[in-house]
Amino acid sequence: MVRLATIVISVLLVSACSNSEATPSAAAPESTPAATTTPVAATQPATSAPPVEAPAAAPQSNSALSFKAYGGRDIAIEDYKGKVVLVLFFSTDCPHCQTTARIMAPIYREYSAKGVEFLGLAVNPSAAQNLPAFVAQYGVEFPVGLGTSTQWYSFAKFSVLKKTPYVPHVLFVGKDGQVAEDHPGEDTAFWQDQATSIPASLDRLLAQ
Repeated sequence: MVRLATIVISVLLVSACSNSEATPSAAAPESTPAATTTPVAATQPATSAPPVEAPAAAPQSNSALSFKAYGGRDIAIEDYKGKVVLVLFFSTDCPHCQTTARIMAPIYREYSAKGVEFLGLAVNPSAAQNLPAFVAQYGVEFPVGLGTSTQWYSFAKFSVLKKTPYVPHVLFVGKDGQVAEDHPGEDTAFWQDQATSIPASLDRLLAQ
């Protein structure tokens, strides 16, 4: 009996070792390199112009500009000589112009107290019908009226070879009555942050 028990125990021990060797320990999985991300640089639209330096201060002569403002007031830019004047050519249907009007509203309130005047001329055909709604919706408090492409081209001194310009188009007139800064709609650098660019231009001219 003792011998039989010894044989059984030996068989069990051999069996256990065999099972242990036949079942390899679970290998640790190979580490997977952490996924890497490459930051994507912010890009400007393909049509954006490269940044430009501040406009040269050399004045240019400008044509007389006059119009009847919404509400019936007669406006003539020569009456503002001695003041800094912002002249805006815009379209009432243009979303960018609508944004500009909304941004200009508080700027005008601040700078009109400093003696600055804003003047706006809508040059799109439908302005005769929707200028009142434009004024009301975007809080326009400065004089605006109906303009023509001829007035726009003449005041901005566009070359006859110039392609169709874009709105909004703003020109800053110095205290001497001459255009000191000219920012057409294609001036991407100016319009990207107009809430900063417009006051900066006004401050430069007020300091002169």
